Amino acid sequence: MEPRQIRPEVARAVLALPRTVGVRPDTGRTPIAGFGLYGSWLMHRASYVPLPDDEDVMVVGLNRAVALVDARQG
Repeated sequence: MEPRQIRPEVARAVLALPRTVGVRPDTGRTPIAGFGLYGSWLMHRASYVPLPDDEDVMVVGLNRAVALVDARQG
């Protein structure tokens, strides 16, 4: 991102990371989305799942997060 592209709402969203994506209805647990040194990720329980490059950490929803976590955990 270029410095000129950073608007106040974008800065606030980045500072709010990591964020809770929602509550899984099947387990009652909360996937968390964040951004780190190696890119964006999801955390569920003790597992970290990297977000694909085409996913946005700011807007990834619960259904997509659950699908990514479940696919990774097999």
